Amino acid sequence: MPLGTTFSFLIASPLINEVALVLLLGMFGWKISLIYVFSGLIIAILSGIIIGKMKVENLVESFVYKNTVNGKIDLPKMAWLNRFVYAKNYTLDIIKKFGRILLSVSVSELLSMAMCRLIFWPNMPAPINGTPCCLPF
Repeated sequence: MPLGTTFSFLIASPLINEVALVLLLGMFGWKISLIYVFSGLIIAILSGIIIGKMKVENLVESFVYKNTVNGKIDLPKMAWLNRFVYAKNYTLDIIKKFGRILLSVSVSELLSMAMCRLIFWPNMPAPINGTPCCLPF
């Protein structure tokens, strides 16, 4: 694997991800999000080209190049039914974790709004048309 390609991936993968894109879409709109994605791609590609032109492969430790697989990986043999059962259990585990996270974030948000209302602005009128009474912490 060329070093420039590797660095392009290592720069682009944390910079351009679905979480950042969703947050940017929600906060700034699609125009700013597209500018962010394209600028991130350009930065990653240009960085990979620059690293590739520098020919710095000699600076990489030798054990990195010795760790090759030669195209053969011994994977466990699973029947289709076992694969479906494994995938179902794994998916349910993810959904349970997401539910717990969603519940804890919701409780935290409700508590912070209650604290805000009771401690910092006790005389503030009730929210109108579902608008929040104060900003979350």
